[in-house]
Amino acid sequence: MKIKKYFLIIIILIPAVVYACFRILVFIADNKATDPEKMIERYTDNSGGRFYRINSGINNSYLIPCKDGWLMVDTGYPEDYGRFRKAVASAGIDISSIKWLFITHAHDEHAGFAEALRKDTGCRIIVPEKSLNDLRSGQMVWTGKAVNRRIEFVSALYDIVKARDMKFPPIIPGKNDIILTNDDKIFLKGIGIEGTLMATPGHSDDSWSLLMDDGRAFCGDAAMNFLNLLGADYRPIFITNEKEVYNSLRKLLRSGAAYFYTGHGTAFGKEKIEEMLAEYKK
Repeated sequence: MKIKKYFLIIIILIPAVVYACFRILVFIADNKATDPEKMIERYTDNSGGRFYRINSGINNSYLIPCKDGWLMVDTGYPEDYGRFRKAVASAGIDISSIKWLFITHAHDEHAGFAEALRKDTGCRIIVPEKSLNDLRSGQMVWTGKAVNRRIEFVSALYDIVKARDMKFPPIIPGKNDIILTNDDKIFLKGIGIEGTLMATPGHSDDSWSLLMDDGRAFCGDAAMNFLNLLGADYRPIFITNEKEVYNSLRKLLRSGAAYFYTGHGTAFGKEKIEEMLAEYKK
C-alpha cells in the first residue's frame, strides 16, 4: 500500500513541478529585459545609418529611419508597451518621432500595443488587407498547426501559463493609413525608404515582409530564430501552409534577402535559410 501511495504522490507531483518550472521559464522569457538599455540592440546599415531592434519580451520590434522620423516594424503583446517606451527613451529616441507602424500580420504579439502607440504618437499604420478583419475585431484567429509535436506541446504550455487569449485592442485603419494588396516599392520610396513591401504567406495567410534594397529582410514570422533546439530550424514554429512557407522564403532569397531580422530571436544570415530549404524540399 505504501508503494502505491508514493507512486500516486509522484504521479501528482510531476505535472505540478513541470508546470511550476515552465511558469518560471515563461516569466523569464516575458521579462528577460527588465533593463531598458538591454532591450535595445543597435545596428548600422551599409551606409552608416542607425537602426534598432527592441526586444520587450519574446517579440522583436524594429525602428528603421524614414523621412522625418522612424518606421517601426511590429509591436509586442499589449502589456509590453510600458517596457517598449522605456527602451526607446533609453536610446534617446522621442516616441513621437515614430511616424509609421508596419504590422507584418494580425497576431497578438505583433499588433498588441499598436493602438496605444497610435494614440500616443499619431503614427500611421501599414497593414496587409488580409489582416483587416482580425485587426478590427482585436482577436487573433488561428487555424494553423505547429511544425512538430514538441513545439506544439511547449507552445500549448506557454499559452496556458500566460493565460493568453489572443486578444488585443482593436485597430481600425483610417483614410491616411496604408492597406497592402500587392507588393509595393513606390510608397516606401516616398517616405525615404529604399525597399519593397511584399507578401510572404505561409506562417499565416496575411504575413508580409519588408525587404530593403541592401538585403535586410524584416520578415515578421516568415522565418524565425526561435526554438531551433526543438526542431524549428529557422522556420516559423506555426504554419498555415507549409508549401507557402518555403515559397515565401525562396521569394525573399530571389529578391535579394541576405540577412533576416525576425519577429522572434536574433538576426541571422541567408545561409541558414538556404540550408533549411535544402533539407525541407517542398
